[in-house]
Amino acid sequence: MPHALNFFVPIKQDAQTLERLQALKATFETDDQVKIEEAARKSKIIHFLRVLILHDKYFVVLTEYDGGHKEYAEFFRTELNELFKKIFSFADLPVVWDKVNNEQDFYNATKGLQIRSLGKTLYNELDPDEKPEGYLFSAYENRSVEDILAHLK
Repeated sequence: MPHALNFFVPIKQDAQTLERLQALKATFETDDQVKIEEAARKSKIIHFLRVLILHDKYFVVLTEYDGGHKEYAEFFRTELNELFKKIFSFADLPVVWDKVNNEQDFYNATKGLQIRSLGKTLYNELDPDEKPEGYLFSAYENRSVEDILAHLK
């Protein structure tokens, strides 16, 4: 069964950060989107992925993915290291990239930014804190990306 990632990073509201944010939005399609697409395809575990800037107040990443939470976080920390460094540079959090740029601290920092979906999983899936995940509808039930891709060929 896929897991939902609802990753919300509060953005600092000073003029310099907001100016850098506008620059990121202007170049996202040609710079970051290409790298995200490549990493997501390489992963073979991402069902869906989207990135939002919510009212210039939150950097949001929403995904549905297969597998373990810690392995998922580590894959993207290593594959998209520069992007996450950039995201954390916008963060209105007491997080220093050089201190969280390792497997355990990155995982701990990111799981603290996960917003649980309302409701309760129908498939006994557990969140990173070993509590039942929130509700996530899947038309494919517990089929993985690899299962679905195999049936499409």
